[in-house]
Amino acid sequence: MNGIVRFRELDDAPLSDTYKWNDPPAGTIGASVADMDVHLAPPVAAARHDAVDRSSTGYVKSHMRSVADAIAAWHQRRFDQAVDPALVRFAPNVVNGLIQAATVLQPKAPRLIMNTPVYYPFFAVADAVEMQQVRVSMVEHAGRWVLDLDRMDAEAAEGGIILLCNPHNPTGAVPTREELEGVAEIARRHGTPVISDEVHAPLTYPGYRFVPLSEVAPDLAGRHITVTSTSKSFNMPGIKFAWLAPGTPELATAIDRLPEMLTYGTSSFGPAATVAATTQGDQWLDELVGHLTERRDRLGALLAERLPRTNWIAPEATFLAWLDFRAYGLPDEPATVLRAHGVDLSSGTVFGEEGKGHARLNFGCSAATLELMVDRIATALEG
Repeated sequence: MNGIVRFRELDDAPLSDTYKWNDPPAGTIGASVADMDVHLAPPVAAARHDAVDRSSTGYVKSHMRSVADAIAAWHQRRFDQAVDPALVRFAPNVVNGLIQAATVLQPKAPRLIMNTPVYYPFFAVADAVEMQQVRVSMVEHAGRWVLDLDRMDAEAAEGGIILLCNPHNPTGAVPTREELEGVAEIARRHGTPVISDEVHAPLTYPGYRFVPLSEVAPDLAGRHITVTSTSKSFNMPGIKFAWLAPGTPELATAIDRLPEMLTYGTSSFGPAATVAATTQGDQWLDELVGHLTERRDRLGALLAERLPRTNWIAPEATFLAWLDFRAYGLPDEPATVLRAHGVDLSSGTVFGEEGKGHARLNFGCSAATLELMVDRIATALEG
């Protein structure tokens, strides 16, 4: 596939000066940290250069009208999701936004309900806001990872906040409208606030549909906050910009009243990069999803051919694969074994107890990198 998306190759990716490639030993393929081996979208790169040329390096307020307008239009265009630009608030990253949201929603019982295995900073969010981590395991059903609504219902009855990861990291599941309607009904029944981390929504694959919780349950607006960013979909987590979309003016005002040191840290390059991505990046993003679809499908073929005892469910979104290596008799942390063979995957247990014998693989890379990665894993496990 030729076009405007350019992936870094093996001789180029380590030059990115990122943690993903520079933390493992030299010669090791970086496939753990959730950023992609892809060059910036041209409109985003141009916007950053322009910001430098204009010396636009001052402080960023928690709300800037032109940026919020671009974000709201992006939600409407990409997801048919109504977002009031007047309510949009900024954060330096999604995790900080989750902490802000959890602080503002103030549940009666200090419990944060999440679906494990899950993006491991969720655990740090719970600790930061001094809430109990309540872990409800995802369920494998009919070839999909699905939410355990019965368990979520039982836990919500004890109080707390539901923290959704939609689409889900690390399984790549995209909850269906019916699943989200179930979550909404739980929230109604128990008066439970809900936070939605929707950062991977733009990377939903053909054949699946991302559904925002805000569109399923507009009646929950007074106790629901969406937190998201273009950091994953446009591969710019280091630009340090995310946003919260609270459902009511009262929630937005509560965010404004948070201590400044909790909300501080948004990059001066964030607004320009985000406006460029949300107003000029559709063609690049659509092409990227096409490339990632090819990588996902190729990974499935390689696993079937070279690592047939590996169990996985192809992700419905994200550039991440959740791989079960237990049939190979590996210890609790297969990533430790594979790292010694030149591939750095994410250790499964950091995502929860369900991750024993699992590892997360980042396939947001060039075709050649993916082939070599699987070859090294197969050599380690199959000989």
